[in-house]
Amino acid sequence: RGLAGGGSSGTPSPTPLFLPHVTVHVNWMSKPVSEWDRRLTRKQGCNVLVKRFLQEYGIPERLGEALVRQAKIQSTTRVSQLSRDEVGRLVELLTSYPLQVTGHEGYRKAEVTGGGVVLELGRDKRAGEARRGGEGEKASAEGEERKENESTSTSTSTSTS
Repeated sequence: RGLAGGGSSGTPSPTPLFLPHVTVHVNWMSKPVSEWDRRLTRKQGCNVLVKRFLQEYGIPERLGEALVRQAKIQSTTRVSQLSRDEVGRLVELLTSYPLQVTGHEGYRKAEVTGGGVVLELGRDKRAGEARRGGEGEKASAEGEERKENESTSTSTSTSTS
């Protein structure tokens, strides 16, 4: 939701992604440190697991679990049990998560994959779409075969009359 790095002022920009060996810092929810700190230190009635608490504020489950683990917080810890140090580590990861950029695969791949096109499936150049894989491709092929059979049987029946 928020990116900073490579000397940027924190404005969302792909520029740091084109610079190899740069660290970008991600603010997962674009909330300031003070807001996360306030939420996590307000302990009355907060008997929920830390990872569930993060989900309630929009952090996806697996990301929340990873952040809790990286902050060295036990998975069974409740928000009301967090120490000041644990709150600090978690807030740091939520608001300034470091990602080391070590290179990129080029603008052409970024342009294609930016829209969610899976390159492994191939592309239909006429439609500009990814080809379907697995069952969808099989079903499509069966449908085409059925159409061919129907048109063949129709032309055969009309020619015999």
